[in-house]
Amino acid sequence: MVPAAPFPRVDAVTRRHSGIVSSAAVPLITAANRKWWVVLAMSGVMILLTVDFFGITVALPRIGEDLDASTTTLLWTVNAYLLAFVSPMIAIGRFADIFGRRKMALIGIVLFVGASAACAAAPDDLFLIAARVVQGVGGGVIFTVSVSIVNNAFDPDERAKALGIWSGVGLAGSALGPFLAGILTEFASWRWFFFINVPIGVITFIVTLAAVEESRDPTFTGGIDWTGFALLTIGFVLVILGLQQSSNSGWTAVVVVPIVMGVAFLAAFVVNELNLKRRRPLVEFSLFRDVRFAGASVVAFIGNWMFGVILFFLTLYLQNVLDLGPLAAGGVFLFFSVPLVVMSPIGGRLVSRFGSQELMALGMFLIGVGMACFTLIDADSGIGLVVAGLVVAGFGQGFAYNISNTAGMESMPDEKAGIASGVLQTARLMGIVIGLALSSSLFTSLENSELLSQAHARGTSAADIDDVRGLLSGSTAAEQHVRTLTGGSRALVEQLTDVAFTHALRFVMLLGVVLCVLCIWPALWGRRRPVPAGEHPKTAHPLWSSLWRRHRVRVPAGSTPGA
Repeated sequence: MVPAAPFPRVDAVTRRHSGIVSSAAVPLITAANRKWWVVLAMSGVMILLTVDFFGITVALPRIGEDLDASTTTLLWTVNAYLLAFVSPMIAIGRFADIFGRRKMALIGIVLFVGASAACAAAPDDLFLIAARVVQGVGGGVIFTVSVSIVNNAFDPDERAKALGIWSGVGLAGSALGPFLAGILTEFASWRWFFFINVPIGVITFIVTLAAVEESRDPTFTGGIDWTGFALLTIGFVLVILGLQQSSNSGWTAVVVVPIVMGVAFLAAFVVNELNLKRRRPLVEFSLFRDVRFAGASVVAFIGNWMFGVILFFLTLYLQNVLDLGPLAAGGVFLFFSVPLVVMSPIGGRLVSRFGSQELMALGMFLIGVGMACFTLIDADSGIGLVVAGLVVAGFGQGFAYNISNTAGMESMPDEKAGIASGVLQTARLMGIVIGLALSSSLFTSLENSELLSQAHARGTSAADIDDVRGLLSGSTAAEQHVRTLTGGSRALVEQLTDVAFTHALRFVMLLGVVLCVLCIWPALWGRRRPVPAGEHPKTAHPLWSSLWRRHRVRVPAGSTPGA
């Protein structure tokens, strides 16, 4: 008689960070499914970042009322975050390759979650801005390393599928962020918009700690390029700071001097990187010798520029001109998010027939058509043109965003995943930062010019003109004074600002049309013949697994494949 096997001991953890186990000692994380837990953890990271960034514009008006903050101060809650997010991004990609991507991700999550709690409890506007700076640093760290962590967890055959899930979750968060912000702001408080990051971040931290295995660049030798890091960070900070100030101060010395100094620092950085001997450069400019990577970077830059312009300016249009509430304004963006999410996996399926470069070009064309719809908007046009443009642009982003991300990463060797993702994600975020700064500067200039033109044409009094000018400059005193106006004076001020706003909005969207058309050419760089049959190409992402079945051509018995 064979003795009964002893009942297995139920351990809380079978080995250090081996997995999360159930009460029956059956590990949830195994060698076979670990990679999908990695995708889950990094998707949680993307939800944190994208919902926060793209939803903040909907919550800003309520934040201003609660903290008694001026328009200029509110803009800095966005600008300070972006400045801290983007400036060190390329350097973070290199540091992750050296020190470990998992370690950097955990540090970034702690910073982001802790700063989110601080934002939720902010007693005044200055405290909120300071917390947003820390939040931006943490966000920049986890955004940069997340794509390389996913890339490292999968074999080449499944890598693009995993990257697609990661980017698809990010896209969904980007598009649903305004709607979620509207719900929380309307029915709870803007503070919950930040506090919701805490439980999600804690869960993401635990899963990352348990599932993600450490990875580095095994080819790295030598020291860290601290000189390059300093030059790059200072250069980015000065350029971005100058561009952000241009929308408020115009192109004066306050704006031009920081930009010129920043460009000088960036030029010195390039010279430093090209002449390094004993240390590895932070940016390997040889990455751009691959035209597929270069083209994907251009598409990422322009595509995200358009993404930021659509969400930022149309949110203001919906709330300030059409007088929609936060929830209604967020709901309108579902017309953008639904086609974006639906078309992303379908775009991956179409690659086998048309090629990734062709579909990126199609995506930029559709975004341009959507932007063209927005050029027809005026103060009395209503919501129809907004919805039409959002639907078409959503289809375009469904092609352009995901395929550009995957095409750029697939063109790089595995050991360069960290630095390549840092460069690609910096290009993507720079599209928002630099793009919004330039678009805002153009917008402010055109809005002020149109305001004065309309005011003089209607014989508006000097007092009313001063009130409107104060509103446009972000003056707290002017905002408080205009709130006290009644009757004809208030109606006139609101009408003038609506007309001036939509006038400037049309030209900003026209610039977007031009940029999208110009971007079609780099989208086609490195164009290759599509795979006519055989295995599904490794690109885009699945939201439904049936779209990712591998299809092979049925070969009749007795025939020769390919004959």
